[in-house]
Amino acid sequence: YTPEAAATGEVIYELAGELDWSLNLQAKEFIATAIMADSLGLISEGASSRTIHIIAELVDQGVSLARLEQARRSMQKKSPEIVAYKGRLLERIEYHADQRIALITIPWNEIEKYSHQYNPSMLAIDEMRMVEKVAVVIAFKLYPNGRVTGKIRANYGFNIADKLAEHFGGGGHVYASGFRVTGGRSFDEIKSDTLAKATELLDTLEQ
Repeated sequence: YTPEAAATGEVIYELAGELDWSLNLQAKEFIATAIMADSLGLISEGASSRTIHIIAELVDQGVSLARLEQARRSMQKKSPEIVAYKGRLLERIEYHADQRIALITIPWNEIEKYSHQYNPSMLAIDEMRMVEKVAVVIAFKLYPNGRVTGKIRANYGFNIADKLAEHFGGGGHVYASGFRVTGGRSFDEIKSDTLAKATELLDTLEQ
């Protein structure tokens, strides 16, 4: 099932059927949530008719998509402090390579201050992806001792996220991936390398 699956939850559901695993309602809700998240609400390139059929089967078995969506929205509610911080983050977005690349850098003091309420990078990434001409977005986090992480999201048609992450020893999917660099390189060097590789991948894709 793995090569064709849009989500890990899809694989688990198929295995459960093959092996006669008994799934209670909570397990089914977890599987539905995983599939909906990984398939971007059933609209990712990896989502197949089977992906949609699995969700339909789970609904027939008692899963309420409306209840799961309400729970998701409740979890995403933000405090006034976080909303104000999001505004400051958005003001710091950088655009490169003729606006095809958008990036944000989050220093350790902000990670330490806000992460217990909300993942700082996720406050900005979706907004960055909605900017005209942007093909790929990168959120850097800077940690003590020189550790740097990069979260990458690519818009539809620009399937380079996995290759960009692999350049730094990371990995993921063509539209969502990440990497981590631990020591030995300055952030300025990592940032320049990331922009150069992303630009190269986009140029190659367009050719």
